[in-house]
Amino acid sequence: MGLAATHFRVGKQSVAGAYRVVARCRIDAGAFAFVMGTGIVSIGASQQALPVLSNALLAVAGAAWVTLAVTVWLQARRAGRGAAAPF
Repeated sequence: MGLAATHFRVGKQSVAGAYRVVARCRIDAGAFAFVMGTGIVSIGASQQALPVLSNALLAVAGAAWVTLAVTVWLQARRAGRGAAAPF
C-alpha cells in the first residue's frame, strides 16, 4: 500500500494512520540518489548564474531529505533496538 492510496484525516487517528503507513513503506535506494542528484544540479545551476533554478532545486532537495529522514526515523522507532536497517 502506498501513501497515495491512504486517506488522511485531521486529528489523532490520522497521525496514527500515517505512522502505520510510513512504518510499512520500504525505501528505495533511488530516493537517496534523487536527493543527491537534485543537490548536484542545484550547485551546477548556481555556478551557471541561475539562482532562481538553483534555489528551487535546493528547496526540493531539502524537502526530500527531510521526508526521507523522518521516514527512516519512524521505521527505526517502530523496529526497536537491534533491528536491521529498513532498506
